Amino acid sequence: MDTLKLSIDGINFFDIEGSIDVINKKIDFIISTNVLQKIFNINCAELAFNPDCFYNKAKNIFIIFNNIEFSCLNCIFSFNINDNIKFNSVSIDVILENIISDISNIKTKKVVFHSCYLGHSIHSAYINKYDFYLTPSINIKINTYTKDNFYIDIEVESKKGSDYEKLSNVAFSVIEMFMLLLGDIPIIDKIYTSDERDVIYHFELVDKYKTKVSRKNGKEILCYINDNTLNKENLKKFQKFRKDTKIIYDLFMININNDNYKEIKNCNLVQIMEGLYKTLIGDAKLHTILEYYFLHNSCTKKLLSRRDKRKVNNANKSMTFLYKANNHRNYLSHLNLNENKNVFYKLENTYAYWKLCMAIRIFILQYLNIPVDKSIIVKYNKEIDDWTKRYKLRFSSRLNKKI
Repeated sequence: MDTLKLSIDGINFFDIEGSIDVINKKIDFIISTNVLQKIFNINCAELAFNPDCFYNKAKNIFIIFNNIEFSCLNCIFSFNINDNIKFNSVSIDVILENIISDISNIKTKKVVFHSCYLGHSIHSAYINKYDFYLTPSINIKINTYTKDNFYIDIEVESKKGSDYEKLSNVAFSVIEMFMLLLGDIPIIDKIYTSDERDVIYHFELVDKYKTKVSRKNGKEILCYINDNTLNKENLKKFQKFRKDTKIIYDLFMININNDNYKEIKNCNLVQIMEGLYKTLIGDAKLHTILEYYFLHNSCTKKLLSRRDKRKVNNANKSMTFLYKANNHRNYLSHLNLNENKNVFYKLENTYAYWKLCMAIRIFILQYLNIPVDKSIIVKYNKEIDDWTKRYKLRFSSRLNKKI
């Protein structure tokens, strides 16, 4: 352990033995019973028999280490009483680097999301450097450069100054639009506010903003990031769409950004299609909703191949892909293995996942009146067809049979 300065009020600091790991948000320190009284104004008996008095005082911990200031907010500690008292952080909501302050007291003129796609990504050809005003006082700037990776800095600047949350919410909306337009989001490497000095925010991103692998093939890209697709008008329309659909788009992002069985993802994607349609258009049966996504749109019509359009021997003469998508959602959501359901099976799930994701994104883009490059869809379909030929994919002969 090292020597660091610790405070619970941000004013009075004490030299103690300890360590801080900002990346993993961990604090460990050891103090004597005398120092316990000095810092927390409690004795060893109070700590042992009434630990709440310690937890209340140690909610926010301020540290200076190597002349760098850290504000550790909403902390929970465990402790072990022996000759000395050893404290270990169990959780910390956020660590602010380069400032001693509560997060609510920070005002700033600029929030920067420093992000990247790994390697010399194809995404670099689809993201322009430019800026635009969201409001008369809030400017959004997208800056890109390539070093070891392809980096994108998303800056949200307020002329009048604002708090972190307001400006960061705008930056997160831009990140969400990246996923809609490009099919995946960049890795968010660092978030900071920039004024007289950079205040760096260390916290756990929620699942929808986490990317375990940032893909480089760009297979799912639908649009360029430029002033024709990501601009004031479209961002405001997207923000309204997010309010109207609430958690549905969050679920879509989580499905795309996190690992899971494709069978479960496809079930969720069909439910997301249903939720978007019923929220934005109106009520309808699921098979009608699926037909709307794939058949009432010049772009998504191109997603269905001859294989997908093969008719099922049922009363409605349904297309195989739509028939399976409908039953797949029911089969997994009801969790009844004895039902006579015909679902996506084995490699069909990967095939269906690509098409369902693309159909949802095209639906949202067209709802927002954001132009889609149809030539990209043709190229995308060819890649899928090449994949099916390589793996000799045919729709399962289990159709209309017990599973």
